[in-house]
Amino acid sequence: MKSEKVYVIVLNYNGWRDTLECLESLSRIDYPNLQIVVVDNASSDGSVEQIQAWASGMVAAAVQNPALAKLSTPACPKAVPLLLLTPEQLQQVIPPQEALPKIVLIKSAQNGGYAAGNNLGMRLAMSDPDCAYLWLLNNDTVVESDALSQLVARVESDPAIGICGSTLVHYHEPSTIQACGGARFNRWTATSVHVGEGGAFPFPPDGAEARAGDAQALDYIVGASMFVTRGFVEHAGLMFEDYFLYFEEIDWAWRRGRFIVAYAPRSVVYHKEGATTGMNKKIVQYGKGGDFYLHRNRLVFARRNFPLGLPTVVLRLLVVAMKSVQARRWGRARMFLSPRFWFGTGKI
Repeated sequence: MKSEKVYVIVLNYNGWRDTLECLESLSRIDYPNLQIVVVDNASSDGSVEQIQAWASGMVAAAVQNPALAKLSTPACPKAVPLLLLTPEQLQQVIPPQEALPKIVLIKSAQNGGYAAGNNLGMRLAMSDPDCAYLWLLNNDTVVESDALSQLVARVESDPAIGICGSTLVHYHEPSTIQACGGARFNRWTATSVHVGEGGAFPFPPDGAEARAGDAQALDYIVGASMFVTRGFVEHAGLMFEDYFLYFEEIDWAWRRGRFIVAYAPRSVVYHKEGATTGMNKKIVQYGKGGDFYLHRNRLVFARRNFPLGLPTVVLRLLVVAMKSVQARRWGRARMFLSPRFWFGTGKI
């Protein structure tokens, strides 16, 4: 039976060490028909050169958690065929998709955020008529060898599925679940709760099926591992880039129309974000800007998708502002005074 073609899109921003470990784990995927696309979002740490050096065998990937070393070691045979493209070259004639090397590395000249970077990869994928599925995978992940085949099997079990998630497990604490696929979203406050967060892993016998039942009411899939069908992308379009950071995947799922959200419990992805510090890695990476986007984009989402809930979203943000003042968190308190916070979009 023919395996449908999957484009795996990995977004990198100043994180080549994570990306190399992720690529090593992807080299062990048991699914036979995939194309890997790495998008570099204008990194300033030499990521493009380091990824090229890894592909040629000059740089080795480092394992950050020895307990998961089996997922990315020993190193895959080098050299790994790699093609470097710019966004401008994507719009020109490129080799036929069947002639593309194992990895396509897209070097963006600007950091347009999570959606903009992934959209570059998705445009390449959607230009290939053989592309049936797209797997948006965070660079700070490593995957079990059957993670992709489990996603494909779940989606092919029900033609109504448009978006599907994996079991996300904390990389640095692999006995603890981060999310069973995705989250439930409160549109009145623009807040969400990960389904299954804090649960024990691995699952007990038949526990995966039980978790799948628990996750039937998912509102969206966590962006660390987001598997979508070609039909979904054709219906919903690409992700909106004016969020820059946060809420892109929630907005995307909101536009799913006739498609449903699903969960493949036996697709296991280990995610480094927030595993040991309890802090959100995006906020750390983007500094105060990450906190800004996390709260500002609640307003952006509400205005665009659920204006009826805008007053309660605003009220919640005002409560956060007051608590920031009480806690003397002056940096956070000041951001609520910015007109760009209340009325702006895009990158600050």
